[in-house]
Amino acid sequence: MANPRRLTETQVAEVIKLSREGVPGVQIARMFDVSPQLISFVRKQGYKPVYTNRDAAQVPTDPTWAWVAEQYNLKNPDDPITMDTAHRTHETAIRKLRAYFAQRGLQKHDLI
Repeated sequence: MANPRRLTETQVAEVIKLSREGVPGVQIARMFDVSPQLISFVRKQGYKPVYTNRDAAQVPTDPTWAWVAEQYNLKNPDDPITMDTAHRTHETAIRKLRAYFAQRGLQKHDLI
């Protein structure tokens, strides 16, 4: 394996296509001279970086709903959402949390 972490965007698209056609990950890894773990990662999460809490410094200071939807779609390529769906989901969650807090007489400072 020359460089187990490098795939071009074209290769990533081909990996995803072969995966959907049912080609085993080990076989795909051999075709592209990469590790089977990388193929598994590409299948599950895509190849662009997905920001986690550990990568908080890489999150934009003012993330947009388009960015939120893009991050979701990287991890869930078979169930993509739009920026409007991301925003509506957020608003629904906030409404439910407020109702939950109100029912129990909780305030923001009670979270800490």
